[in-house]
Amino acid sequence: MISARKLIDDVSRYLRDNEPDYEFTHWEESELASFLERAVYLVSSVRPSLFTSKVEVPLVAGSIQSIPDTCQEFVSVVGQKNADGGITAVRKTTSKMALALKFPVCSINTTGDYEVSSWRYDEDDSKTVYVDPPVPAGSTGTLVVSCYNVPEVDSATTKLHLPAHWQPALFELMLYYAYGVDIESVPNRDRSAVHWNNAVTIMAALGANITTAKRKPVATGG
Repeated sequence: MISARKLIDDVSRYLRDNEPDYEFTHWEESELASFLERAVYLVSSVRPSLFTSKVEVPLVAGSIQSIPDTCQEFVSVVGQKNADGGITAVRKTTSKMALALKFPVCSINTTGDYEVSSWRYDEDDSKTVYVDPPVPAGSTGTLVVSCYNVPEVDSATTKLHLPAHWQPALFELMLYYAYGVDIESVPNRDRSAVHWNNAVTIMAALGANITTAKRKPVATGG
């Protein structure tokens, strides 16, 4: 768990913008929070697995299954939860049209335990997947899906569900953006570049796919 409050205060202290009664004079607290949010989004692009989690979807009758709002961005179906609490893998079909032709969208009545044979993601509707055969009326089951959720930094009170060892990388990225506000100043531009290089080094050491961050994002904060 990483505290936005601590990161914002640490960055402000490093920037020497924390004089008593004059805190956050040159870089406002909300501005530092926005830098942290940018840093989080950048980290998510080089280590998406940090923001990927499993979400359970209770199956309903029929082929159409809705992805809950707790899933910000659907990634894939992991499988179907079995009686032992484990997950049985389910194959993905290649054509929604083939699925619709082979299996009706309406529910059917059958006996015995229901098992998903395959699934298809609707690319035109990020909140819908199709399963086959259709879930029989009265049957119960749970589909487990993988979701990509990147947290928003609404304020300094935000808590980030990230391993603590990512805090140094976020710290360096925030300083990269902070000094980038006045990128026309050569000293600030140089400081910004130093912190960017520090962040890249740290992220690489933490196993990030740093090739996607070779080119620096625009640092201008204003």
